[in-house]
Amino acid sequence: GILILLLSGILGGEEVIISLVFLSAMGLFQLWWILVFVTLGEFISDFTIFSLGRINIFHKFKKIDKLTRLYEKADRLVIKVSKTSTFVTLLYSKFIYGTRIFTLVYLSSKKIQWRKFIISELLVLIVWMSITVTVGWFAGASVKQFSLAFKSIELTIASLLVFIILIIVIKRWIQTKLLKKQKQLN
Repeated sequence: GILILLLSGILGGEEVIISLVFLSAMGLFQLWWILVFVTLGEFISDFTIFSLGRINIFHKFKKIDKLTRLYEKADRLVIKVSKTSTFVTLLYSKFIYGTRIFTLVYLSSKKIQWRKFIISELLVLIVWMSITVTVGWFAGASVKQFSLAFKSIELTIASLLVFIILIIVIKRWIQTKLLKKQKQLN
């Protein structure tokens, strides 16, 4: 179980975390395992990507004209939105699909200090995991009560799937609002 949780943190996103917390509320995992090992996996993943961003391999992409223009546009956006705060930049990347890896590589290309990155990353993970775990726990506990009332595993599984879809829709809505704000800043 612990290895699965660690790998889930490394490879998964909030859908995986919420699903694991959901299963914890159903009694499959202990909640503290998820808090410790999934968070550790997330940190390992983000730290690895940030570290790889320091290698010259990614600097070769800057030689491609189209990527350079995209990078410069993203740079202006990040500065406008986050006011050069590493914490805010990392936090935004948790809420917008497809930006996590780019954000980590972006920050490493800006030569953010290791200490500043690690502190910001840990603070972001505390905020992010608090939100994610709370949502997953309430959903899991609610579905557990619901399934106890009806004693149906099919209903429990269907509820989990509906909940995951609902989380994806809410996250996309937040992403749309943030992108709308971005366009207003431009």
